[in-house]
Amino acid sequence: MRIGAGGFHADIRQHLGNLGNDLTQTMQELLNDPLDDLAHIENRVKALTAKVDVIANEEGAIRRLLTIPGSAL
Repeated sequence: MRIGAGGFHADIRQHLGNLGNDLTQTMQELLNDPLDDLAHIENRVKALTAKVDVIANEEGAIRRLLTIPGSAL
């Protein structure tokens, strides 16, 4: 398996789709549902992060705070 969230998602989906993985159809379905939920949540977090970035770039006080070493969005 690859390292990182993107690699995990691609690899786990590939393994679940492999008919020789010894998982029952029920177990595959049980594992796919939470993976779909996780993908949705990650997409939502990305969208909200983009909104926060836009707001942060528009606000001078936030831009100044982000110049402090160790601070980041």
